[in-house]
Amino acid sequence: MKGSRKTKVRKTRKTKKQKRQLLKGGSNPVKIAFYSNHLGERGTEVAMYDYAYYNSKLLNNTSIVIYNKNNDLNNDKVINKFKKEFDVFEISDNMKKDEIDRILSEQKCDIIYMIVRGDKFDIPTKAKVCIHCVFICESPPFGNVYASISPGVEGNNGKYPVVPHMINLPSHNRNMRAKLSIPNDAIVFGRYGGKDTFDIGYVQTIVCDVAKSNKNIYFLFGNTDVFCESMPNIIHLDTISELDEKVEFINTCDAMLWARVVGETFGLAIGEFSSKNKPVFVTDNVKDKAHVEILKDKGIWYTEVTLKDLLIGFNKETYKNKDLNAYNDYTPEKVMEQFKNVFIESKGL
Repeated sequence: MKGSRKTKVRKTRKTKKQKRQLLKGGSNPVKIAFYSNHLGERGTEVAMYDYAYYNSKLLNNTSIVIYNKNNDLNNDKVINKFKKEFDVFEISDNMKKDEIDRILSEQKCDIIYMIVRGDKFDIPTKAKVCIHCVFICESPPFGNVYASISPGVEGNNGKYPVVPHMINLPSHNRNMRAKLSIPNDAIVFGRYGGKDTFDIGYVQTIVCDVAKSNKNIYFLFGNTDVFCESMPNIIHLDTISELDEKVEFINTCDAMLWARVVGETFGLAIGEFSSKNKPVFVTDNVKDKAHVEILKDKGIWYTEVTLKDLLIGFNKETYKNKDLNAYNDYTPEKVMEQFKNVFIESKGL
């Protein structure tokens, strides 16, 4: 009609608060038991804590935690972190079905989420069972819902849904250089993670050689088995589990040095360094390559031949204005939306 105008619809970007409200809508609150064989410092328990925490904060559900109190990989510091936030229940052995079922019944749980290696086991029967595979996917699958932490988990091959880990660190500028007597102009390479997962032999040898001959290059290790003679520029710290402390550690480093023989099916520590725009030294000569698929050209890729020269020749100024964060898609909001769709709302197998 002459003189009429089309009304323009103004698109507005949703705030983080609005996105979180949308996550809470659409389903009735449920009670979920989160199970791991152990509560230690490894990425699986870091991830499970995040899922349980945001299951409550973003999805408006109730979270409890179950673990084997006798597992050698338990860490008191990590257990206390869980107990500060959740009701935590103990069983006497890995996958102890009757004890798990008793807790599920007494606590009136709707779902049990189990983050596991992936091998088949005798599953609980008193709640919907959600299996989250870290290393392998069995065929045929088991449980009510079966998923993996990345598409590259062995045996997935596009057959099962994926719920990735999330990268969730606070922002601050504090670092540990003063308290560790590390000069401000020193180059610092660091890593944290499982105690025995900095285990590529030639990397250990090169670290020792570089530290001996370059007093202004420091190596900072959190929760890492000692592999070299004591030197003032090789520093080992105990378990780092609190998020603020992780950021303080990362801020101390100019780059991450990664060296895990088997590779990564996700690579949470890599993601945490990358999310803080730190260069990450990595190799692709490993079995599990999730970190390869995610980092792509944002990683510094080394081999046994090139690593020593890369470490000695590293110039942090080269990376100052580069976007090195390869993990923008792994926010709590995005991951918990997938968690809700796969583990809570789907009918599963």
